[in-house]
Amino acid sequence: MPIKIVSPEPTETSTPATPKRPGVPYYIQACALGLPAYLTGINLWTWVFTLGLFLGARADFLAFYTAGYMVRTGHRHELYNYQLQEQVENILVRTQHPTLPFYHLSYESLLFVPLSAISYRNAYFLFLSFNLALVCICFTLLRPWMGNLDKVYRLFPVALFTAFLPLGAALIQGQDSVIIMALLAASFALLEKKQDFWAGAVIALAAFKFQIVAPIGVIFLLWRRWRLVVGFALSLMITILITVQLVGVHEMKVYAHWLVSISAQASATDYARNAIPPNRMPNLRGLYFGLIGNQVQNLWTQAAIFISSAALLFWLGVQNRVRKGSTALLVAIPAAALVSYHMLVHDLCILLIPIIWTLNRFLFEEAGSVADGKWVVNSAALVMCAQVGQSFFPDHFYLVSIAILAFLFTLTFHLSRDRIQPEQASI
Repeated sequence: MPIKIVSPEPTETSTPATPKRPGVPYYIQACALGLPAYLTGINLWTWVFTLGLFLGARADFLAFYTAGYMVRTGHRHELYNYQLQEQVENILVRTQHPTLPFYHLSYESLLFVPLSAISYRNAYFLFLSFNLALVCICFTLLRPWMGNLDKVYRLFPVALFTAFLPLGAALIQGQDSVIIMALLAASFALLEKKQDFWAGAVIALAAFKFQIVAPIGVIFLLWRRWRLVVGFALSLMITILITVQLVGVHEMKVYAHWLVSISAQASATDYARNAIPPNRMPNLRGLYFGLIGNQVQNLWTQAAIFISSAALLFWLGVQNRVRKGSTALLVAIPAAALVSYHMLVHDLCILLIPIIWTLNRFLFEEAGSVADGKWVVNSAALVMCAQVGQSFFPDHFYLVSIAILAFLFTLTFHLSRDRIQPEQASI
C-alpha cells in the first residue's frame, strides 16, 4: 500500500515568518498626492503672474546685482551707502521703485561681480540657473534619507521640492537662500560621515546671513561639539577678514549703524522703505510684533524678543540627548529660524532639510501606535503646508512661527527619548 506522508504540525520552535512592513495607508497616499500638487500649482501660478515684475527689476536679485556692480566699479568702500545704492539701481535698470538695499556681509558681493558685467535680465536668468543647480545638489545630498518617501510613490521626493513654497519664492526672487540651504545640506552629509570640523567650516561659509548662521554656531557651542565649533570659528574668521578687507573698517561701522537703524530703532516707515515688515517674518520677532504691534514701547518688545530667544537657546542647549550625531543639525535649523532677527518666506527653504528627514523617518509611524511619532510627522506636514499663508494672509505670516515651534518641540522631544538608533537614522 502506498504510504501517505503527513506534514508535521508546526511547533513553537518553528522559525516565524519575517513580518512585512504595513503598506502605505490610503489617506497618506492621498495627502502625498494632493497637497504637493496643490502647492506646486501655487508655485507655478506665482511664476506665471509675477515673473514679468521680477524681470522688470522688482526682484530681490536687484540688490545683489547692484552690490556686484558697485564692487566692480570701484565703490566697494561705499557699499552700504543707501543713497548711492539707490542711484546705482536707478541707473542700472532705470526704475523708480523703492530701493532694495544690500545688507549682507560684503564678501557675498564677490559672487555677483561677474554677473554685474552683463545685463540685469541675463544676469537674473544666469543666477536662476545657478540656484537650480544648487537645488539639484541638495536633492542629491539628501537622497539617502528619502528611501521611505519613495515607497509612497516614486516622485514624492521630487514633489516635496517643487511644492515647498519658500524654495519657489527664493528661486523667483533671485535670492541667496538657496545657497545657505545647499551649504546646510552639505554640512548635514558631512556630519553623517562624522566630519564635524568640515561641517562647521561649511556652515560658517553662509555667514552672509549671520542672523541664521550665528544661532546655529551658538547652539553647537552650548552642546560642546568642539570640533564643529572650531571649524565654524576658523571659517567665520576668514569670512570676516575678507569682508573687512573688501570694504574697510569705516564702512563696517557704517554697516553696523545701518543695521541698528533699520531694525531695533526702526519705525513703521523704515520697515516699509526697506521691505522688511516684522509681521511678515515667521520667527519670534514677527510673532511679538504681530501680536503686540504698537501696543507697547519698542524697547519692551525688543527686550521680550531677546529674552525669549535666549530662553529657547538655553532650553535647547540642555537637551543633551539631541546634541549627538548628524540629527543635531536638524534640530538647530528650525531653532535658528525662530531666533533669527530677520527671516522672510524665502529664508525658510532651509527647513526643507529637517522636513524631508522627518517625513522619511516617521511617515509610516503616523499610521502606527507610536503617538509621539504621529506628532512629529504631523508637525512637519503642518510647516510644509503653512507656507501657503504667504499667498492668503501675508500680513499675518508671523503665525507660521507657531507651526515651526511645534515642529521644533516635537522633533526635539522624540530625539531626546533616544528612540532612533544609528542604523535607523539614515533609512
